[in-house]
Amino acid sequence: MFNLGPMEIALILVVALLIFGPSRLMELSKSVGKAIHEFRNSMEGKDSDEKPSPGADIKAVNEKDAGEKKDDEPPSSGNLAG
Repeated sequence: MFNLGPMEIALILVVALLIFGPSRLMELSKSVGKAIHEFRNSMEGKDSDEKPSPGADIKAVNEKDAGEKKDDEPPSSGNLAG
């Protein structure tokens, strides 16, 4: 498709470095890598957006409820000495 040799790739990287700078170039390369990875996974049918099984949802809700009960304040003893 593209016939790029090592000199052409080096030239493209140097121009990109001059345009974006080193820190921005690292962010761009990470985002492009993640996009390519997600695209390949979606083409293979390995979507990470798949819904978990119904039992997993119930378990997560039960764990959340148990955690909220622990964090609640204890009930007052009935003294309203306000």
